[in-house]
Amino acid sequence: MMNQYQAFRQTWIDTSGGYGSCLGNYYSQRFYLRLCWQAVRPGGGEDLTSLKAEVAALKQEVEALKQQLADSPASAGSSDQSGSDASPAASEASYNLGQPFQYDGVEFTITERERTTQIHDQIVAAEGYEFLLYNITLHNAGSEDYSYSQNDYSIVLSNGEIQDNHLILDLKNVLDDFLGTGELAPGGQTTGWVAFEVPVGDQPIEFRYVKATFSGIKGSFKIRL
Repeated sequence: MMNQYQAFRQTWIDTSGGYGSCLGNYYSQRFYLRLCWQAVRPGGGEDLTSLKAEVAALKQEVEALKQQLADSPASAGSSDQSGSDASPAASEASYNLGQPFQYDGVEFTITERERTTQIHDQIVAAEGYEFLLYNITLHNAGSEDYSYSQNDYSIVLSNGEIQDNHLILDLKNVLDDFLGTGELAPGGQTTGWVAFEVPVGDQPIEFRYVKATFSGIKGSFKIRL
């Protein structure tokens, strides 16, 4: 039987279609925070119908913003650029797990951490699934601030399905070394883990990074596993 946390998380996924896109990530985090609050507060869940209605309204806003971006001159101009003129940050690169590498002014070191069926009392994998955790060390070697997020990462399962990270909001800072979101000034460094809910024993074939903004994809890379 699902606990309240899992029930409200599934409600968001079922009603919104998940949080795969950049715009979807923005709205999903905002709304998911409200769902988690509804799940833990006294009497939580009583106004679930109104929350579902707000999900539908947010989806309409997302679609409207997507259309605005598609119709903007910047979007039209970017589609006319040849591969040789594209920004290095917008190109896709491939690296190896466990080996430090620098990408777009940031040094990454990504390693597999562990598999577990429970991260916290309120974060338990569904039956037949487990959490696969990856450690990520970030060092800002550039000259500008760098914004990082757990939502920058995804994996490709053995069957080819792309699996987004398991969105976690550690509001009370009870999870040790959790990556979450934040910013690094030039020279700054942080280490944390991100989680993916995968079928028990599944061996992912690829780890992905996509830095998305409202103006489009800023950069991406892949790690073959």
